[in-house]
Amino acid sequence: MTSHISTGLNLSLTTIARVHLYLMLHLTPLTTPLSSPRDEWNMIRILTVTQYLLLQKLVGVMKLLQYMKLLTLPCLHSLT
Repeated sequence: MTSHISTGLNLSLTTIARVHLYLMLHLTPLTTPLSSPRDEWNMIRILTVTQYLLLQKLVGVMKLLQYMKLLTLPCLHSLT
């Protein structure tokens, strides 16, 4: 059961990280600036949402580990 949970969480984190990397590489070309402030705002919004999802997954993994007595962090209760 534990291995299925951790495998699912790892796949979710990997997928979100890949999407984040893809968006960073394809929405922010290194040689050309963004064409308008609206493009820049859209890119920032997408990256912020992706980072929020990554953080949410990380907190979920940490809470699961704490629940399973594999991690002891007293500060986790304040994150919810």
